[in-house]
Amino acid sequence: MEKMGFSSLKEGWERLRPLLSREDIRFIASKDTFRKRLRGFLTPAYWKRERLIKESSVVWGLVFKEWHGNPSEAGNYYRDWVLFSPSTSVNEDPRLLFEAASALRSGKETPPKSKKEISLRNVLEKPLSDASYFKLPPEATGGELIYLSIVERPYDLNDGFNLGLHPVLMNPSISKEIIFLPNKYWREEEKKRETQNG
Repeated sequence: MEKMGFSSLKEGWERLRPLLSREDIRFIASKDTFRKRLRGFLTPAYWKRERLIKESSVVWGLVFKEWHGNPSEAGNYYRDWVLFSPSTSVNEDPRLLFEAASALRSGKETPPKSKKEISLRNVLEKPLSDASYFKLPPEATGGELIYLSIVERPYDLNDGFNLGLHPVLMNPSISKEIIFLPNKYWREEEKKRETQNG
């Protein structure tokens, strides 16, 4: 797999971010309709989301699993298991994210022994589990710093959403949430890669 042009992605977001209107920020934060504005409003992450977007960095996130259960459980949202890293080396070579996802899948064959292994197995297998910046063990990442977060994604976020690489916004000093960057804000080269992902 070729390296994915992380510097271009990062520079594009750094240019775009100061130009975002209030409406843009509310759209990225999934607060652009009354129904979406109410979802999650009792959580701390909800109230930090707009500031997170204004002060965020962009990184590659690898969506390697999704779940959409009964509407009474999940509503009009998918739950996505996302691997990501603040590390420049991982973002410049996202093949490392794919290798970590593969290691997690192959690890399902062996029974967990330690508390950390049990916690990781629960996060990976229970559809309503909760994970934010769950640090993966070094044996699954080749020693790289890679996190797992489970993200609620509105079903209408991106047309033709596929498993694979997507730009995500992060700033752990503000919030333990990561946010998908909707494809209307992607540069043309990221849109082309998304078509190739599918």
